[in-house]
Amino acid sequence: MIVDASVLARVVMPSQFDPKVAAVLARPGLRAPPNLRIEIGHVLTKKLRARQISRAQLETIWRDIDGLPIRIMPPPSWALAMSLCVDLNIVFNDACYLAAAVQHEDLLVTADDRLVAAARSRSDTSPRVLSIAEL
Repeated sequence: MIVDASVLARVVMPSQFDPKVAAVLARPGLRAPPNLRIEIGHVLTKKLRARQISRAQLETIWRDIDGLPIRIMPPPSWALAMSLCVDLNIVFNDACYLAAAVQHEDLLVTADDRLVAAARSRSDTSPRVLSIAEL
């Protein structure tokens, strides 16, 4: 199972904590492409600059991420990710998660309803995505 940053944010961000998502992250075998850390770093620094979290909270959350059982996998096919990005009209980061799921014949779990809708618009990507709400 592949998880994206929208799932991880619902566990590491106190204001978004969701116990249902925490249960998902306790499952063995979770994976994510390398952009997961970049996206979470972006979210954390954005929240810090907006004064929604403190520097100490940012540092604690950043350290806690290392303790999560998510294996960072090699990057997906960049060509496939770009194709999905353009064809589905989604951002490239989201396309990387979806490309990893397609390439590895795995399931992408996301809390991003727009990504779910876009992926379900095609027969080759539809079976590769699942909304966290559906778990």
